[in-house]
This record gives sequence, C-alpha cells and structure tokens, in this order.
Amino acid sequence: MNVVEKKEPLVGMLEEEQARCLLAAAALEREIAHLPLGVLLVRSKRYKDRVYRYHYLKFRQGKKSVSIHVPDAGVESVRKQIASRLRYEEELRAYRSRLRFLEKALGQNGVGGR
Repeated sequence: MNVVEKKEPLVGMLEEEQARCLLAAAALEREIAHLPLGVLLVRSKRYKDRVYRYHYLKFRQGKKSVSIHVPDAGVESVRKQIASRLRYEEELRAYRSRLRFLEKALGQNGVGGR
C-alpha cells in the first residue's frame, strides 16, 4: 500500500498565497513599466509683458535629470497615469512585504522556503 505524504493545510495555504502574490506583483510590474516616470510640473516664462505657463514631466534617467514638455491637451491624461503609477507602486510594495513575510514563514516551517 502506497502512502501519500500530505502537506500540512497551513503550509499549502501559505504556498498558494505566495503564488498568488507573485502573480499579482508581476502583473503590477508590467503595468508600471507602461506608465510615465517622474512628476508633472508647471513652468512659467515671461516674454514681452506676458506670462506663459507650460507643463513638463521631470524624471531621472541614470544620473541625468530629464524634462519632457507635455502639451496642454495631454496634461490630464499624464496626471491620471502618474496617479495610477503611484497607486500601483504602493500596492507593489505591499505585495513585496507580504512575500517577504511568506518566505520567512515557509522557511521557518522547514518546507519549501525560497
């Protein structure tokens, strides 16, 4: 008679949660990769007694600081994308923290620790 070794239910649940968190984190990383970096700023210039205001996206690329002009028509879209990126990054931090906890918990049980 073959005896099948069963995992403890708690260990199985932790491993399932770890797999779910890994999938969610990967999906968030893919979404973040498609969104703009940096912050949206407004710059004002004076020219012949008039003040011109324009928006630009500012971010770092390596050691360089990069500024990209954003047309007035695209300001709201870029604002929404930046807000989404910040929200996704916060979620990703939470998932990574949860993954660290799960790895420690699985490692302490001596089963399947990564």
